[in-house]
Amino acid sequence: MELYRIRKKDLKESVKCARRVSALTGKSVFYHWRDCVLCMILYGCDPDQYFESEFYKMRSFERDKTYTYYRSYKIKDLFNNPAFTETIADKVEFNKKFPQYIGRQWLYCKEATQEEIMSFLSSNKRVIAKPIHSSKGKGIYELDRNKTDEQLAKSVIGKRILLEEIITQHHLMCFGNKSVNTLRITTILDSQGEVHIIKPVLRCGVGESIVDNYHAGGVSYPIHLEYGKIQGPGGNRKSGQVVFVHPGTNIFMIGRDIPYWNEAIDLVTSAAKQIPQLRFVGWDVAITENGPVLIEGNTRPGAVTIKYLGAENGMYRKILSYL
Repeated sequence: MELYRIRKKDLKESVKCARRVSALTGKSVFYHWRDCVLCMILYGCDPDQYFESEFYKMRSFERDKTYTYYRSYKIKDLFNNPAFTETIADKVEFNKKFPQYIGRQWLYCKEATQEEIMSFLSSNKRVIAKPIHSSKGKGIYELDRNKTDEQLAKSVIGKRILLEEIITQHHLMCFGNKSVNTLRITTILDSQGEVHIIKPVLRCGVGESIVDNYHAGGVSYPIHLEYGKIQGPGGNRKSGQVVFVHPGTNIFMIGRDIPYWNEAIDLVTSAAKQIPQLRFVGWDVAITENGPVLIEGNTRPGAVTIKYLGAENGMYRKILSYL
């Protein structure tokens, strides 16, 4: 039997989690606290997943086959060669590796002169700044164009920051929010080098946030793999509730088509074959009026992927079958 080591943070969060679940089930807080801790040790399920994916409702044989937070690390180690992870973990290296897929201008400030940065800014009206190893949308911001190009250039020159032209997304991908909304499409290469797609998700930002991440308050909606349509209500980490109408709008999301869906699948399938040493990758894809473009790749897809993969019975065993 697999046993998982618990993080101190998760042990503290398990108490809050038990209270939330207890309010739903009517069972004691102690009952769910004990069950939550056991699920972390025996199945690698963290408190967020215990609540959000309704792990507390599962029976032991279902839990044994479920993709969980701690198991995601095991999957990463089994499928991905660590010598190649920097190729997509580093945003600059990622852009260099996939120039034909990214569809936008970019500049790495640490390797650019002040004049080159100013020239880049003058040719792009909206620019986003990304720390090259950021995750969960942390540290990302849009440059304030009320400042002069010279002021902005001096603020970023020599820093490990990637400047990118902000993508103009397809009009059918706009949902009343400020961020570019992206698809999270997870690929697996089997032992024969064939690409398999599992549980695609649409990630939407909310309000004025410039990122669509689940951790930043975004909403994620499951997509039907064959038809490219939103097939169910979304999930929002802050509210913990299902979302049918996108927050702040009157847009009913279920049944909406994803434009250029087949092209997006072809894009990630092609990208996955470019780095066969990384067999399990979550790709973030934006849809423009001219088709899909790659934003980034993740060798251990985060909370949103775990939420939806973990909600499907047998997914952990299915992933392992591709070894």
